[in-house]
Amino acid sequence: MKRLIIILCLLISMHGFSQTEISKDLFPTLAGLQRTSCTKTIGEDEYGTVWGSRSYLMQEIETTTIDGKQYLLFGTNNIYDEYCSLCLREENNKILVYSAALKKDLVLYDFTLNVGDSLLRLYVDYELSSVVDYDYEEWGLAPLVVTEVSTITLLDGKEYKKWTFDNGTEYVEGIGSFGSCYAYNDFYQLIVNAPLYSDVHSQHLVCVGKNGQLLYKMDDAEMEQLETECLCDGYIDTSVETNTTPNGDTQKFIHNGQLLILRDGKTYNVMGMEITK
Repeated sequence: MKRLIIILCLLISMHGFSQTEISKDLFPTLAGLQRTSCTKTIGEDEYGTVWGSRSYLMQEIETTTIDGKQYLLFGTNNIYDEYCSLCLREENNKILVYSAALKKDLVLYDFTLNVGDSLLRLYVDYELSSVVDYDYEEWGLAPLVVTEVSTITLLDGKEYKKWTFDNGTEYVEGIGSFGSCYAYNDFYQLIVNAPLYSDVHSQHLVCVGKNGQLLYKMDDAEMEQLETECLCDGYIDTSVETNTTPNGDTQKFIHNGQLLILRDGKTYNVMGMEITK
């Protein structure tokens, strides 16, 4: 596991990063996107089975230029989390990942697929320290085939397309891999041998946000059961203690160290300015 994390980090360190502002035109899906995932772990000690949870936030980190093209380093910059990060860019409604070994882009997500279309699986070549898409016969991997294209309404009230593949994998336009419990429930779910610690039992998508607007969140009961939390901007923990004023229509609560006021379904700061999600 440690070896693969180092491999992915070395892949990124081969290129210099710049602190330029993230362009929403170049990265319409990735810019402002945040995903909280939870890894449920299982282990043993002298007292028996031990369960645990690890939560981590994936989001944009910075940009880099490779062969004259601008890429976004997307992922987690905490090396102790499940993943390092990969260089991604967007073109023609697809999310592409750069392969250092092949010196070209590979398709990670394709938001133009129809039923019957296929998508190649990606994996990491350990010897080349790179994401690749070849040697399918050697690895026994067949391309994914789309079995259904449907729609789903997210928390912003808008409809988005959802793709289902023949192995049960799902992803949603604009937010990536989707669902409550897959073997890999990360944005890089389509990289089949994405790294997992040996004590990982399952992974869960906790919530997804875009520019501070929450798009998806698992049920509070499931979140409590998994002992996880939503780390995306725009999430308000409804379990915090509230102070209700005598008229019963206004509530005050603390979120991220800031006093906020909830009145008539809208949230305001102490200056009376409305806070939009």
